[in-house]
Amino acid sequence: MLLDGMWSFDVAAPMQVFGGVIAPDGTEPCRLSTVGLGEVARLDHGMFVETCPLERYRERPDIVVVPGFSNPFQIEADARPLPVDDAQAARPAPDALLTWLRAQHERGAELVALGTGTFVLGWAGLLDGCFCTTHGAYADGLARQVPAARIDASRLIAHDKERRIWTSAGGASCVDVCLTAFAAQAGMGTVGRVERIMNLAAARPADAEQDAVRAPIAGAGVAGDLSVRRVEGTVRQSLSQSWTTEQMAWYAGMSVRTFQRHFKAQMGMTPSRWLVRERVRAACELLELTDLSIEVIAARVGLCDAAALRRGFSAMLGTSPSAYRAQFRRTAAATSG
Repeated sequence: MLLDGMWSFDVAAPMQVFGGVIAPDGTEPCRLSTVGLGEVARLDHGMFVETCPLERYRERPDIVVVPGFSNPFQIEADARPLPVDDAQAARPAPDALLTWLRAQHERGAELVALGTGTFVLGWAGLLDGCFCTTHGAYADGLARQVPAARIDASRLIAHDKERRIWTSAGGASCVDVCLTAFAAQAGMGTVGRVERIMNLAAARPADAEQDAVRAPIAGAGVAGDLSVRRVEGTVRQSLSQSWTTEQMAWYAGMSVRTFQRHFKAQMGMTPSRWLVRERVRAACELLELTDLSIEVIAARVGLCDAAALRRGFSAMLGTSPSAYRAQFRRTAAATSG
């Protein structure tokens, strides 16, 4: 859902995630539409995007993404930006768009707000009591406008499952929240193929903190960052091995404590938690795309047995491997090309 004055990066992120090509034959992960008040939305940097006017849009979307603005306190594209801490009320989006957004949500659509796009959900009256986040620089302004919202400005991604609302801190986390929300709809196998086409590592988790992934480590340097990335890539390609934090630290050429600090600064979680997450993600793709037994899949992703795989699924996804396979097998077949 596009408005004049939105960030071009915020708009490009969901276009690439939901509308990119994931197979040589041109298979797309889903059908992507852009809607707005008219036939064109004016973004920043003089960019324009064609949109389908609301009165001509007849689809029932599963997900509605709302990008953010360079400044939610002034959404006109040609206006001078206001200070970040300006206390004046933000200018709400047109009523027609807010009414349409509420209607899609009532029909069952998941809502995904990118950065300051969270303000639009507030203007639509959808954030009262909702667990959410936004760009850290604008969190206080959002709290003043929507005092009933449960804002956690430390989070990169917030998911209020009961309300079917995803919000993010903006910037690079726009890609993370789109991938994470997409995985909840289409399965991790489909999203894994999107990530590979985009040459991305796995999306950062919903509980990664804004400060954790931004704060530099004294003396870290580029070498430390590359060491963590090298370990990440090696482990991901050899999940069946029995990796420990000590082994990963040795491979990175660091002490365990130094490696843990570097790893959490880059990935937003501990190495051990990341390893379980990667193993579950790999298992998801095998469940979607193969007929392998739970026991064989557990061994292939480095878990000792089917019981360990079930525990990982329960902790990470709140479901069982069998239930996950039943839910997403058809989706994977439809997008496998």
